[in-house]
Amino acid sequence: FVKALENDDIDLISLDDETVPVVDVTNVDDSKIVNKTDNFKAGDDLTITGNYNRSTFFAGSSIYDSANVNGIGFVAGDSINILGKHEYGFVAGNKIDIKGEYEKDLFVAGNVINIDKTSKIGRDFYLAGNKATISTVINGNLYVAASTLNLDNTVINGNVYVTTSNLVLGDNVVINGTLKYNDNANTKGIDTSTITKVETYKGIEREEETTKVKIQDFVVSLLGLLLIGVILNALWPNILNKLKDATTEYNLANDP
Repeated sequence: FVKALENDDIDLISLDDETVPVVDVTNVDDSKIVNKTDNFKAGDDLTITGNYNRSTFFAGSSIYDSANVNGIGFVAGDSINILGKHEYGFVAGNKIDIKGEYEKDLFVAGNVINIDKTSKIGRDFYLAGNKATISTVINGNLYVAASTLNLDNTVINGNVYVTTSNLVLGDNVVINGTLKYNDNANTKGIDTSTITKVETYKGIEREEETTKVKIQDFVVSLLGLLLIGVILNALWPNILNKLKDATTEYNLANDP
């Protein structure tokens, strides 16, 4: 039983003649919630916090994501800042700044991409963009298609596959695997970096602007797909579950 006080507070609950105190949940820190349910958000300016024991989908003009996601973190927007921890990541936008941690794989597509030295990537990293700067540790392979790729204070414990017009390796670059890039790229710093093996492949001769346009078209297409996903989820948030239930019912009804 619940004992209600005059000020609408709850004092005690009695279960089977045993009286136990009620935990006050009126001032619980939102960031400590283990399984938040608002895993889909769309708007102009979003600030995401808290813990999610499921995949998330956030879309907006400006996104500041410091959530902890035990699942796939989908983020799409114009300006994106990632500071939280995610199991997997899919990020698409114009300007992307990542300072968070990804336990497994990360996929990023954008115009200007910065992977900060405070970030961590636990497995493979796939990147498509115009200008990309990477300054972190990658514990798997790196796959890049970009107009310009800058590696600086970077350790990659796997192979690196690059298609680019400009490949710049700055200070303290270590690749514990094979660096493979197109032979028509402008390069700097390869000879002064620590690389297990370097290979090139025959690059297609093309104007740099053409490369930029193709990359930008890819990014726009990816953003379009993400936004379609946002619209579908907003209009029919339970459509996948309904389809699954309908399929299950059909199979049961027709099971001999």
